[in-house]
Amino acid sequence: LVSSPMRRRPGLAGLKAQKARQAKLQTVGRKIEEDNMEHMQKQLSVFRENLEAFAAKHKDKINKNPAFRQKFQILCARTGVDPLASRQGFWAQMLGLGDFYYELAVQLIQLCLALREENGGLISLNDLHKELSRRRGRHQQEASIQDVEQAIEKVSVGDGLSILD
Repeated sequence: LVSSPMRRRPGLAGLKAQKARQAKLQTVGRKIEEDNMEHMQKQLSVFRENLEAFAAKHKDKINKNPAFRQKFQILCARTGVDPLASRQGFWAQMLGLGDFYYELAVQLIQLCLALREENGGLISLNDLHKELSRRRGRHQQEASIQDVEQAIEKVSVGDGLSILD
């Protein structure tokens, strides 16, 4: 009969060494996590600076071109930036978007109230956009259907104004 060597269980020294290895791995893991977080914060800062520079450079186009404005908003939404979040924040000051959507929302509310007798309070988005464009005239900034949707989403008037599917 051949006997195989018995496997030794770790003794006290082995347990202490294992515990020390685990502690060292946790320390290294925390350091890596901190470094990654710091790197991501730097990247976010650089991205924000670049987005602000882009917005400043293309301010007129963002304000005047509804299609470009929509693409800019999609870019912002995908990156977690909401240029419409506040009328007094950076984006509102930089682009005036807060004021644009606030004014648009007020006009939409006034328009819906004026048409309520005629349509019972329901109007298609296309008809609302057409009527808004007609009433705004050529002298005001052009508003797309997406702008109308954004303005309705951003305004808070309880159950009074919403988009139905």
